[in-house]
Amino acid sequence: MDDDSDPDVVVRPSWLPMPHARLGTAATGGWPAPSPRLFLDADSLEALPRWGGRFDGIVGHGAPERKGRAYAARHHLPYWTLAAGPFGRIDLGGGTVFTCSLVADDLGIHRDAARPSRLERIFLEEPLPGLAADGAGIRERILRERLSRDNLLPDRDVRLPGRGRPRLLLVDEAAEDPAVRGGLAGRADFARMVETARRERPKAELLVWNPARPGAGILAASARALGLNVIEDRVSPHAVLDAVDEVWTIASPLGFDALLRGLPVMAFGVPFYAGYGLTSDRPPDGPAALQALARRAPARLSADALAGGLLARYCLHVDPIHERRVSFAALADRLAACRRRHESLPERTVCVGFSRWKRPMARAFLGGPGKSVAFAPMGRALALARARGASLCAWGMKGRAELEEPARAAGVPLLRLEDGFLRSVGLGSNFVFPASLCLDRRSIYYDAARPSDLEHILATAEFPRPLVARARALREAIVAQAVTKYGMTPTPELQRRLADLRSRAGSRDIILIPGQVPGDASIVHGCPRTKTNFALLKAVRAERPDAFVIFKVHPDVVAGNRSAGRKAQRFEDFADAVVTDGPIIPFIDLAEEVHVMSSLAGFEALLRRKRVVTWGSPFFAGWGLTQDKLAHPRRGRSLWLDELVAGALILYPAYVHPPTLLPCEPEDIVTFLAARAVARRPRSRLSAPVVRGLEYLLRMAGMARRKF
Repeated sequence: MDDDSDPDVVVRPSWLPMPHARLGTAATGGWPAPSPRLFLDADSLEALPRWGGRFDGIVGHGAPERKGRAYAARHHLPYWTLAAGPFGRIDLGGGTVFTCSLVADDLGIHRDAARPSRLERIFLEEPLPGLAADGAGIRERILRERLSRDNLLPDRDVRLPGRGRPRLLLVDEAAEDPAVRGGLAGRADFARMVETARRERPKAELLVWNPARPGAGILAASARALGLNVIEDRVSPHAVLDAVDEVWTIASPLGFDALLRGLPVMAFGVPFYAGYGLTSDRPPDGPAALQALARRAPARLSADALAGGLLARYCLHVDPIHERRVSFAALADRLAACRRRHESLPERTVCVGFSRWKRPMARAFLGGPGKSVAFAPMGRALALARARGASLCAWGMKGRAELEEPARAAGVPLLRLEDGFLRSVGLGSNFVFPASLCLDRRSIYYDAARPSDLEHILATAEFPRPLVARARALREAIVAQAVTKYGMTPTPELQRRLADLRSRAGSRDIILIPGQVPGDASIVHGCPRTKTNFALLKAVRAERPDAFVIFKVHPDVVAGNRSAGRKAQRFEDFADAVVTDGPIIPFIDLAEEVHVMSSLAGFEALLRRKRVVTWGSPFFAGWGLTQDKLAHPRRGRSLWLDELVAGALILYPAYVHPPTLLPCEPEDIVTFLAARAVARRPRSRLSAPVVRGLEYLLRMAGMARRKF
């Protein structure tokens, strides 16, 4: 069984294929990610050949199952039927679906009542107190987090007339739905359900809802003629169940959701949860339904035991980001985090100031089920947002003069989106997809003129011990794995260069000055006095004449994607060394001090407990952790380092796993960046603009793969 208290402890069910098995399948496609191979710990999952083939077992689902069963019988191989579990589906929209719970049944399948399933065997043979103990926490978690089969649907009130009488929900389904066929029912049973409801509940308000396709199904066509109210909202099942007092169904999984809430459920088919004393059963005519209910009758379940048997014993769960089997508790963490991130976004967004290559990135962060994302030029964006009742979202500080006052006067929320602090392996200017973005409703983190959401968090948030402990662990992982914003690793040549610099410095303190892109937005909006790399270098040399000063050119400048500025040739007059190659982290490790205008390298130096001197107003200045050349009157609060980390890396940014586009956590991105970090040599200054221009044209034409 799964130890649901520890996400890393997952015991393998005995009826699964042997670990590292070679499995065959007649179902060559149609299964969403993650692959069934991950759920089954199999080494391979291959299509059945016409002749021969050496397999340890056969698996199948859907229409080709008959062919797979015949192959297994002919070759005397075990067979497992696969089906999606009732929880764990993440639909990002646009056809991108992750099914994170899977059933692999060696006897039958839970939704087919015509023959026994492994789930029935669990309920009949395992001690019910143990199932109930496991299920109590699962059930509580599902209800508290409002988890369901589809976890990104809007969780809002259903549009219904005022409640004047009890509400009875009749669950609509399609006649060809596998749950209906497996529940030994058909069209006649839907009519029987309606007739029974009208006869036995004459004072109830009868509602019809199809969880899969609201407004469609067997009952929808004739519902209004029969005096039934059809719910057409595509919302979370919890939102509908909030509004009803009783649920009647043929065999829908929604009946399971209702049982977890303690709602009365009447089943007119034989769903997997019927026959155990939890439902009122009105089975279809015929011996098959009666036999199925008779098989299950010896087990009298509680709702906790039902949840424990199904979700802790029967279903297999995989974390789609780390692609490994986990307990239901770990999957619930992932699902709940995805839903919270999705709910925090506006329903409708009009984006302005986004170059074309950034638009897929904006859709990935801002889009999804129930979300619309449009793009408009500066002159039309506000009118479009007003017409759609949408929020405006500008990239960085674009549109400050054109949008802010008009949007405020029109009552249109204006949000700003910018790269986060754990971004990618490779440069954004080379079109590398970001793993984190900051969506700010006040300003943006590098705007020193006004408080941003990040500044508000750092100034006002409570930092409880569990959050600080998490931040400490995150910081230690970042430092241990040498993760940085652009995530590159040092080359052997760089290691030799560092040793040479250490030798040249002798007993002098080493000061690192990370260069910034001239005219960078963080300089324009966060550095009222010292505004150029040359001015910073000159000021540091004047203040520390005896130090060994290293100036590191910004990687965008090295790559040829940004200008070096007019005074780049004079850096050697004030620096003991000017370096271009390699990531910033080895140079931070080498230095005793790091001086910055507004560079994120100062934050990365703080993570490594270096002395940091700020000459501008970066977000990490003014909290008692840096030596600041400017006053920061809004930031009078003193923070511990891990409180700063908690605000800047956990509470403020949003993260997306680049390969899957799934919402995720900073810890996931640290693992991802550390695994993908590679040494990147700078392009020659002559060829970089040409190559970058070709990449841009290919990306605009939709012919370039997303880089991450």
